[in-house]
Amino acid sequence: MPIILSLRLVDAMFEFYFPILGKGRECSAVKLENMSELDLSSEIKQLRLTLETITEVTNLPKLEIEIQELEALAQNPNIWDDPENAQQVTSSLSRKQSLRGKLLGLAKRIDDLEVLVELAS
Repeated sequence: MPIILSLRLVDAMFEFYFPILGKGRECSAVKLENMSELDLSSEIKQLRLTLETITEVTNLPKLEIEIQELEALAQNPNIWDDPENAQQVTSSLSRKQSLRGKLLGLAKRIDDLEVLVELAS
């Protein structure tokens, strides 16, 4: 039974999560009778390098510290005494948590892709 495999599956995820980085990338598919016909290790390696670059640019350790600081501010029971400040804190916290979630989610998906390719071989 032939396998239809997207060569750029994770690239498509990058485009979804980081549209600017995904511009100009094409998603393509090939029909394979046997997974051994295709070596995806270089593709996965390139995806990991791209994610590492994104993680470095976004400075994940600093992002984690900022999230912790914002969470501490958001837990202050008096935060809503100043609604404008409270909204700024909670909005910033939400954006930063979302970015962290996307980065960690992409790393997990690349790991999962690697395992799936290994199992299919």
